[in-house]
Amino acid sequence: MVDEDNGKHIQMTSFEPFAKLLKQAAPAKAVELDKILQVLNPVCEIDRQSERILFQASRNPTMIRFGMECTCRLQAHAYVAGIFINAISTPGYLEMGLEEKRKLYEPADHLLNWAVAHEIQQALQSQGHDIAVGDLFGGLGKELPEGLLGGLNEVQVSFGEGLFRLAVSFILLHEIAHLHLGHVGSSGAWSVEQEKEADRFAAAWLLDAADDSSKAQIRRINVLFGIAVALLWITVLNVYLGPQQSSTHPEAYDRLFQVMDEFVDSTDIEESSMVWYLVANSLFVHMDHAKYEIDAERMDCSPRDEVNYLIDLLANSNSQ
Repeated sequence: MVDEDNGKHIQMTSFEPFAKLLKQAAPAKAVELDKILQVLNPVCEIDRQSERILFQASRNPTMIRFGMECTCRLQAHAYVAGIFINAISTPGYLEMGLEEKRKLYEPADHLLNWAVAHEIQQALQSQGHDIAVGDLFGGLGKELPEGLLGGLNEVQVSFGEGLFRLAVSFILLHEIAHLHLGHVGSSGAWSVEQEKEADRFAAAWLLDAADDSSKAQIRRINVLFGIAVALLWITVLNVYLGPQQSSTHPEAYDRLFQVMDEFVDSTDIEESSMVWYLVANSLFVHMDHAKYEIDAERMDCSPRDEVNYLIDLLANSNSQ
């Protein structure tokens, strides 16, 4: 692991701190996690320099690597989700028009500008385009600026922190699934199916633990929020750059819809409404910012159908 800086931006570390995070996210699965990790015995590689979305599992040696830069951007998206959840909880929210809802989302603007600027810059650079952060959405530098969270209230911050931990846990479990289930590097339909299987493993793991909680309904909803944050984060590239047509991964918007549709309990009105509202409103804010032509009448439906409509727009777009 050597580069022009003699590999100083790469840090090898024990997986133990990440195991602790997973046990906090899913305490009922702690014993099972220990058994899996005892067999896999993974180490963790932290990349402090790479800008790309970097969460990856590999064998020989068994390793899970992730990037600090993209993790920081995920944290920003989690705080944005905290703002959205706080907005959804506002009395009379369902009766509000789009302009009233936009005002509730305003505290998210700077966070989204910062995070999305970096996501799009990295993606474009990987395609051979050299665009500065400042040219995109008013990007605000490499690190999450300390003052950027100053306008958030206590509830928004609390939601954001919790969602960030759950989103990271979902991603880590996705990578553990690749190792635990014996997935191998490939391309085409088999690779796509492996990614879907890893998504299902991670979601089921967290939700199984939530169902064993003394506050199962609340815990389930929070877990589903966290999973949605992780999948919405990678869907941002679809919003601004259109379908990615990867030979190894499903489109992010497909992963988002399929995971949520499989694991959100449609018979639980509270769970179904709250989770799909978060997904619908998050997609709407991103797509509204990207200047998609969104038919307000088509948005006058159930939140799940709103998500389905917005994803159809993404699937049929080559970027705005």
